[in-house]
Amino acid sequence: MMTVSSGVVQLPIFDTEDLMGRIGHDEELACELMAMYLQDMPQLLDDLSQAVDSKNFEKIAITAHSIKGASANMGAPQVKEWAFCLEMAGKAGEAKDLELLFFELNRSYSMFSAYCQCSSQKSPPLSPLSLEELKGASKFIFSSPDVSSWSENTKG
Repeated sequence: MMTVSSGVVQLPIFDTEDLMGRIGHDEELACELMAMYLQDMPQLLDDLSQAVDSKNFEKIAITAHSIKGASANMGAPQVKEWAFCLEMAGKAGEAKDLELLFFELNRSYSMFSAYCQCSSQKSPPLSPLSLEELKGASKFIFSSPDVSSWSENTKG
């Protein structure tokens, strides 16, 4: 039986050092990858939501695996870990915590996305950002000195 670990929420929302280390500190590439990730994730989350609703365990495992990999590559450790939990639940055919796991995955992604989108703006956007706006937000993020330590549990 799958257990939901509170340790996931201790992970940072965004780990820029991990991302930049993966891509040789190429800020332009980081901006492009961030824009693609933020554009692709809503469809993946919608696909996963439908699989969770229908208890399609094979689709849950496959879609969660895709989200896990993309999130690991983007330096989104909370999103990656919740996706891993969903992937394992899908592989095990375990329906008990699916809705909770999906909620936590979606919440972590929402925090990641909001952080990325709002980092270069004074207030949250009212509509989805264009590719160019995403690239602009990403450039701001990667030039910010303290982003790599930001997490939902930051004490200050």
